[in-house]
Formats: sequence, C-alpha cells, structure tokens
Amino acid sequence: MVSPITCGWLDNARIKLTRRWQSLPHGILLTGPEMIGKSLLAFDLARIMLCETGQNKSGCGICSSCQLVEQSVHPDLHVVTSEASGNLLSAHFVRHAERYWLEKKSTSTRKPSEQISVDSIRALNQNLAATASLGARKVVIFPIADQLNHNAANALLKLLEEPTGDTFIILVTSVAHRLPATIRSRCVHFSVKGPSSSVVATWLQDEKGVAPETAAQFAGAGLGPFIIADLIERGVDGTLLEFLESIQGGNSVFGEFETLKRFFEALGDEFVLEMLQRQFLKQVRKNAGAGVLSVSDKAAMDRFVEIGEVRESLRTTIDSQLALEGMMIRIQS
Repeated sequence: MVSPITCGWLDNARIKLTRRWQSLPHGILLTGPEMIGKSLLAFDLARIMLCETGQNKSGCGICSSCQLVEQSVHPDLHVVTSEASGNLLSAHFVRHAERYWLEKKSTSTRKPSEQISVDSIRALNQNLAATASLGARKVVIFPIADQLNHNAANALLKLLEEPTGDTFIILVTSVAHRLPATIRSRCVHFSVKGPSSSVVATWLQDEKGVAPETAAQFAGAGLGPFIIADLIERGVDGTLLEFLESIQGGNSVFGEFETLKRFFEALGDEFVLEMLQRQFLKQVRKNAGAGVLSVSDKAAMDRFVEIGEVRESLRTTIDSQLALEGMMIRIQS
C-alpha cells in the first residue's frame, strides 16, 4: 500500500490529523478532490490509533496490532464501502471491507451494489457493540462515504449520536454535500488540498515511470494522481490519452454509441461521464467569463445536466448500456 509519506501534498493534512489525534472526537470527516490520497490518510490515522505503543508516526510497525493492520486482519479495524468500489481500492481496504459485503455473500450472479446498505451498517453496529479485541480502540473507515444510501445514512447517524466507547469513525469523501447535514455536523472536518498539476506530473514520472510529455498531459486534465495511476496499472493509459485528446481538442465524441463504447469499457462509465461533464462546464464557464453565451453554450449546459442525470441513474440501474444508449439518443436529438 502506498504510504502518505511518499505523497508530499498530503504532509500538511497528515500533520494536523496525527499531531493531536488523542483529542479528536469520535466522528472525523476528510474531504478534498477525488483520488488524491485521502483514504491513505484515514488508514494511516487508523494505524496510529490502533498501535499498542501510542506513538504518532504511522504506528511502530512492530507490535502485534500494527502487524495485524498490515496483514489486513485486524479485528478492530472496520472498513465499510460498496461492493462495486472494490476495484478502486487497495487490497488492504478490500480485505477489511469484505465482511460487510453481505449481499455478495448471498448471491454471486447479481451486479455488485454501488451503495452501502443499511444491513452493512447494522452489522457494523453489532461488531462495534463488542469490546475491542486488541487494546482499547476500534476504528471505522468509510473510504467513499457518499455511497451511503438513505437508510444507511440514518443508521450511521445513530452511531455518531451514540457512539460506543473508544470508537473512531472516519468518513472520506470528495463530495461532502451528498452526505446529510446531520452527519456532517457530528464530525470534525479536515479539508485536504490536492496537488498542483506540476506536482502530479513529477509524481507520475518518479513513482510510475511516465514519460514527461505524457505525464504533463495526464496532469493537465485535472485528475487525481491515483486515478491516473490506477488507469496506468490497468494498462489503459493509451486509451486515456486518446480520450483526453478527443474531448480537449473540441472533437465531438457523440457520434454513434460505438464511438464512446470502448471508452466506457476501458475507462469506466462513471469516469467518462464525469470527464464529459467537466468539459461542457469548462466551455460554458469560459464563455460566461467573457460575457458571451451562445446557443452552443446552452446546448452544452443541457448536455451537462443530461449526463448528470444519467450518472445518478447508473447507481441503481441494472442495464447500464441501455441507460447510456438512451443518453446518446437524447443528446443527439
């Protein structure tokens, strides 16, 4: 697992989190741009909280608690996330999270859920009610807290209002507004700043061996470094470059569905749709700043809204291709 120590842009947030962690309340909310390493900070904080030596430097790495954390089998470290996000998280998180994928245990044929269910929170509540197995603390991490559905959020609120003793709940999100205000108000809030494009480009060169010119193109798209790293590791960086050049060069990608289909398949539906939304919003903002909005700008805003609605529907729809094809038809008309 990547250490936040190797990600210089996380230094300030890490110092604020770990310097006086003993005085932190039981609810902690980490916000900031997507895929910049916020979950790494959460994991690092959990490691410190569970370390038997109580020191503030990522845990001692020697005690039995630290060893169990590294082996992803610590009984007092709980990770709650949706099944579908398993592909986005490191193996450390996935192994801790699997015990709360209750629906996956019941059937292996259905589509992995995009949401955290109320059953997962109920199971978490039962586990937290027990005494800590090792030491005095229990730590819960929600790497993508905005995946909570309505009922799950309500159940979590009760946990935050009436926490079990010596329990810390760390919520991580890049879209805090999707969390109920009642949950946000019961957490101390830490805002994590993302790296500049030049820092991301340098990191990609040093850590991933990306050529300088390519690294600059990736970083210039405003993507989180770990989004880019994940796509590189999946071997689709060439497709990513092609997609970025297509939308940044002003080329229309809304031809036949097949034009976008391979981008969806290689890069993921959510990623492609978000990037398209960003591009349309960038176009409108640029012209609005100049005081000139055209018919094409209105069309861009209509597309922005349409894509946003599809992104929301993909959280629950069974047939994602049908939803995407429907979007293409509506946009083209």
